[in-house]
Amino acid sequence: MTNPNGVGEPPVPYPLTASTLSVRLTFDGHTLSITRRLWPLPWGRTRRIPLHDVMAIEAWVRERNPGLDGGKTMSSYRVRRYLQAQQHSRDIRIRRSRSATADDFRRFQDAVNEAVVDHARGIIDARGPGAPTGPAHWDAGFQATIAHGLRTPYPLAEDPRLKNLTLLPGWAVQKSGAYVLHQLRLRDGALLEWHNFLHEPPAPSAPQ
Repeated sequence: MTNPNGVGEPPVPYPLTASTLSVRLTFDGHTLSITRRLWPLPWGRTRRIPLHDVMAIEAWVRERNPGLDGGKTMSSYRVRRYLQAQQHSRDIRIRRSRSATADDFRRFQDAVNEAVVDHARGIIDARGPGAPTGPAHWDAGFQATIAHGLRTPYPLAEDPRLKNLTLLPGWAVQKSGAYVLHQLRLRDGALLEWHNFLHEPPAPSAPQ
């Protein structure tokens, strides 16, 4: 894939890992594993989540001690998955948002979210030309937003406001996966609705 700077991006080297002292995440392209590094027993130490059950990896940054520490920040990551008709999540906190560990988690998040959306793209494509990209009750504008994100490697790079700008190396233009999942998170309940839409049998087409 060539990014908006005209630079070819190498494929993600699997397996990909990111870890703290207490937890290690591993992703091989098909399964996301969460290992509790301090768990004393051999069983229950690692939970393996198939890609089709992964909803997203979310992230946010906040001040570690508001008003203190000179504004130092910490990062939080949340693995969201769907199992037995329920949502589950695992939160991971990183004390320094500017650190090698935080960088590893950002790369891990990016790779997993791209894989989640690529998997969704394959499901929708298999349903045939013109298949909807979301539940029938979504309005046309939101359907179009998700469809644009699925079909464009760097959706924001096509924003007309950016056409006269030179995109510097490392410039934060969202990839397809980050864009689609961010749009879904902005709309209350949409991420779960989309996950169910992808993994339930498609509705039969209306008789002609």
